[in-house]
Amino acid sequence: MLLPVNAGRGPPIVWPAPFGRDLTKEEVCIQKLNTSTGPSP
Repeated sequence: MLLPVNAGRGPPIVWPAPFGRDLTKEEVCIQKLNTSTGPSP
């Protein structure tokens, strides 16, 4: 697998929730886990 030259550099990308859609219960659970433990690299 080829990675871009700048892969792993700079701050992590935080993707916003889609506009106009509520998070599912699974997404809320994952969001809570990520805020308490940090997302996977």
